Amino acid sequence: MISDSNNTTKILVCDMDGNVHVIRLKKSQGKNGLNKVVELASICLGQLVIASCAAYLDNRVVFIGSRLAESSVIRFREEPHPETGNLFDVLETVTNIGCVTDFILVKPEAQGTQPQMIACSGYGPGTSARIIRSGIGVQETTSLDAPTGRQVFGLNSQSAAEGPHDLLVVSFLNETKVLKMEDEVGEFEDLEAVGAFVLDDATHLVAKVGGLIVQVTRKSVRAIRPGTLELVGEWFPSDRSYQIGTAAYYKNQVVVGAFDRLIIVSFLPGAPPSVQELKLDDQISAVDISSLSRGDLAEVIVAATWKMDLTLLSAPNWERAAVVDLNSDVFARSVMFYHLDNVDFVIAGLGDGTLQYFPVDKSKVKLGPSKRVTIATQPTYLKPFIARGVSSVFVCNDRPSVIHSSGGKLMFSSVNMKHIYAVCQLDTPTYPNSLAIITETGLVVGKIDEIQKLHIRAISLPGTGRRVVFQPETATYGFIVMEKPTATQYDVGGAGDGHGIDEEGSFAKPDADAPMEEEAPDADLSAHYAMPAHKLLITDQTNYQIMAQFKFNKNEMSQAMVSGSLGSDPRVFYIVGTGVQKAEEKEMTSGRVIVFQYADKNLSIVSEKQMKSFTTCMKIFKDKLLMATGSSIKLMRWSEDGELVQDQVVNRFILPINFKIKGDFVLVLDLMRSVTLLVYRAAENKFDVIGEDPLPRWPLACEFVDDDIVSVADSDSNLIFLRRDLESSGTDIKDFVEVAGGNFADSISVIQKGTLLADTTAAERSFSQNALIMATQSGSIMHVLSIDENTYHILRQLSAKLINSILPFNKVSVEKYNATTSGPNKTTTKPSVGVINGDLIEVFTSMTGEEMLAAVAGVVDAQGADVTMEMVARLVEDLSRSH
Repeated sequence: MISDSNNTTKILVCDMDGNVHVIRLKKSQGKNGLNKVVELASICLGQLVIASCAAYLDNRVVFIGSRLAESSVIRFREEPHPETGNLFDVLETVTNIGCVTDFILVKPEAQGTQPQMIACSGYGPGTSARIIRSGIGVQETTSLDAPTGRQVFGLNSQSAAEGPHDLLVVSFLNETKVLKMEDEVGEFEDLEAVGAFVLDDATHLVAKVGGLIVQVTRKSVRAIRPGTLELVGEWFPSDRSYQIGTAAYYKNQVVVGAFDRLIIVSFLPGAPPSVQELKLDDQISAVDISSLSRGDLAEVIVAATWKMDLTLLSAPNWERAAVVDLNSDVFARSVMFYHLDNVDFVIAGLGDGTLQYFPVDKSKVKLGPSKRVTIATQPTYLKPFIARGVSSVFVCNDRPSVIHSSGGKLMFSSVNMKHIYAVCQLDTPTYPNSLAIITETGLVVGKIDEIQKLHIRAISLPGTGRRVVFQPETATYGFIVMEKPTATQYDVGGAGDGHGIDEEGSFAKPDADAPMEEEAPDADLSAHYAMPAHKLLITDQTNYQIMAQFKFNKNEMSQAMVSGSLGSDPRVFYIVGTGVQKAEEKEMTSGRVIVFQYADKNLSIVSEKQMKSFTTCMKIFKDKLLMATGSSIKLMRWSEDGELVQDQVVNRFILPINFKIKGDFVLVLDLMRSVTLLVYRAAENKFDVIGEDPLPRWPLACEFVDDDIVSVADSDSNLIFLRRDLESSGTDIKDFVEVAGGNFADSISVIQKGTLLADTTAAERSFSQNALIMATQSGSIMHVLSIDENTYHILRQLSAKLINSILPFNKVSVEKYNATTSGPNKTTTKPSVGVINGDLIEVFTSMTGEEMLAAVAGVVDAQGADVTMEMVARLVEDLSRSH
């Protein structure tokens, strides 16, 4: 209800076609003193999504919630929208990828090493396929084929204040190049001479400091006047044989490291430049300078040395405040201060690809306990940048990442690029709010995605996506889509019944005092609706433009598709299985298997085979086609004449709806009989049953975990892990027994092997080696990681501690949390075994030091030895980066 008064009531109604209506009820007082409806009018405001709920907020603003598409906040408008014709504007949308019916994991070359998920999700209007990927993407705008540099700096050379960049300074091993931006053509011009800039030496820093342009080379610190680019001053180390190896700046001050000397050059307003020089205990490898109070003058300097330590110095005399051992065999290549909320960190990038970060105690100018993160395998360099007003850190190495904040803690998100050497901010009229990135192939200019854990992009399709496959040979995707059902005209009222809609959109007025008539029984609406039409769409891999399409026959539907080659035929096919629903039949008794070829932007039928049932799943197996059809699993070979010929059949199922393949093993999911394991005997060309689940389940999805364990998701939202009982005697068909299981309060619709992570480090591979990725009906993406027995032993105890200390869990015992459910009313419960809730475990990283100590108190490993807070913190952080 959106408004109510004595005379009129307005009600917002959303129908199953996604249309939004406002129904106006006009009321009057009857003879008995009660209000009666005397007029009813309906106005269709337009089409949005199939809604699950609606709430009127205020001032003509309404929230429309949906489980099948994105939820929206809309505002009513007086006139139809010029583009959509709707009588409302969409103010905001809330992303929802439910319900997921299928997905694949692909690793496009354009995305570097970053896999992404292509998912078919939602139902009805407003739905689309989705591209889902973890980490952060860089959208390339332009690139320059040039030798690989080592440093890059954006610069406004014309004014003392910061402004649009007109120069890009790139440093190489023994020289520096200055590129001028040509706004008219959007290209960079290589300048042979640029004022007082030194071009025959490497450059460590170019920045605006105290209104001057400062260039730090291996020999000196040079101050250059903006505009004229004339030299203002130059400062050298006291011993000119010392080369400068690192530099940093903060507002009006520059700090450089030359061998074991630390040199601070200050450009304070109204005073001549001043120089301070200090001697440290060893050669300086990296340095940074900052102010903990965000003032105009720097207060602290951190210097990394070849002694594998960090030295913290405090202003004004730059006295040594703290020295911290890195506990490493390699020294830091980069070090910097990073401010997060109210906490300052010192982050050190080491030569072996690891990061160490320390909280800074501002009052004592000390460094707190460190945490170590393995990011890559090559030397790591840290470059701060600002994107969309948020300060973050680019981690440059062979596995680039971005450090950002989330929930008051540091987060590390991978970037969809390969080896990156340096990054800088670039802001020009042609390339605003961009980044200049040095890669192995040259210089790339691009924009970075919004800093967040998961990125979701919609692909517009002419219908609801049901299945998707990727064909790398043609760089295309195949989608099975379902168009919206079409309804024949359905006369709600009857002619002359006094309840028809008049020309003005209002119902005719019945007698206000007449009694309400008894409603007629519900009519059978199904007879008035045709089955949704199904199509095969072929889209381009890059921009997802529809390249070709095929519409199936009337009442013919499809939910099985695969891409691959058959037999010795070199061609690559899209193969689709269908079923035909006839009005007089309860079950499908006919269908087709159609072999398509996409070539030269044309989609053609190569072969077609009539079937006597509906095909629900198909995959390429041993250069043949394996498919689930009716109550059978059939193996079809490709003949020399280009026809599908039945090779083998297994007839022990009731309703097989899916299967997975691992080598010679086939795991069949039967909706009525749980899972069955087959093995293919190539020498005999036959399938043997070697395992089955004796317990009745209503399974929805399955997948191999490894050679011994399989996973099954059922309709009660349980995720069960089964292993064949090889120790049992008797028959060769071994029963599956449960080894682990839990309930996640959401039905899992699709399970695949894999992860959304890019190429991982050794620490992360130990968790993600047998990782599963799952999608649920409500739109959640879940990862399941395999852990060893010792890790499970530690995390199980930690889970119990966390559950007992966190209020939202209401101190639920660890045995009951995630307990599996079964039975007609889900009243039969079984404690979860062998499953750890990762979301609960990751709460540990957001705790204070005292809370962490309390949580790990009494926790021991599998050998009974106590574990420390640092060990648990490192373990949890490794797990959090493994998904």
